[in-house]
Amino acid sequence: MISGIAQHNDRARLRTEGFLGTLRALRIKPDAGALCEQPYSFAGGRAGLRHILQASPSRPTAIFCGNDVLALGCLFEATALGIQVPDQLSIVGCDDLPISAEITPALTTIALESATLGRMAAQALLSWLQDGVEPGRTELPVTLVERQTTAPPAVRA
Repeated sequence: MISGIAQHNDRARLRTEGFLGTLRALRIKPDAGALCEQPYSFAGGRAGLRHILQASPSRPTAIFCGNDVLALGCLFEATALGIQVPDQLSIVGCDDLPISAEITPALTTIALESATLGRMAAQALLSWLQDGVEPGRTELPVTLVERQTTAPPAVRA
């Protein structure tokens, strides 16, 4: 996983916790070096892929990125390194930015209800300021949008 920097960023931290929790539930132990934090940028995604390739004892078959910008940077770096996506490496982003459907190969991503999130956040903030009701934690549904950057892992000889 290439995550955003979690310090002072609950969304990045919670995405990483969710990813690692899912791996634990599936009884999958990630390789040492299989997780890195990078700034949310194309350069961060590129650096994250290089880091994982250097730090992991085995080459990963898939990388989940904390947002689509990181995933696009990861895709750009994979292309530059001659890694075929999705045949050799699957890449998944998060946010479903409009560009994610337009690039080649189109990015598989997790779609969030951003407008709903913004509306709920604004309502919670107003309630907190007007009525003193501190916001709680709310989880919104997400949807996997399968495109062209994912495939079953190749069989290793």
